[in-house]
Amino acid sequence: MARRRLDVILSEWALEEFRDDAALVASELVTNSVAETGKVAWGRRPPVGLRLHGGPSVLAMEVWDAVLGAPVARAAAAGDESGRGLAIVAGLSTRCGFYYPGKRGGKVTWAIIGRPAWPAGKPERLDLRTLLLAFRACRLGPSQANGGR
Repeated sequence: MARRRLDVILSEWALEEFRDDAALVASELVTNSVAETGKVAWGRRPPVGLRLHGGPSVLAMEVWDAVLGAPVARAAAAGDESGRGLAIVAGLSTRCGFYYPGKRGGKVTWAIIGRPAWPAGKPERLDLRTLLLAFRACRLGPSQANGGR
């Protein structure tokens, strides 16, 4: 469901250049969140959310889940069927990381794909907070919140 919605949004935002990388990164982030929240007894489907932010030549995605545990990259052996997700995300992203969103609880794992076309005053570092502030201040492009499961 998240991949289909992502495809539609990237087309709407004219960011098709990121389609393949974004699909894989979103899939890995959402899969990791669903797997972690699935380890907790919720009594219903685990809460996971996907939020997208796009602008000229850049896409940022955030995946929220209710689990406080920090994402940990594993060293997968050649025959392992899992353990490569965060390495894939890091390899396809310009930047990635996670943060704790305060009052909402849980954690947000994020990734930035591409490089923003800054209208003015290019910041020295590229991280999610800087990018989101630029989106808000400069109106670099649309921002979309979606429920991903």
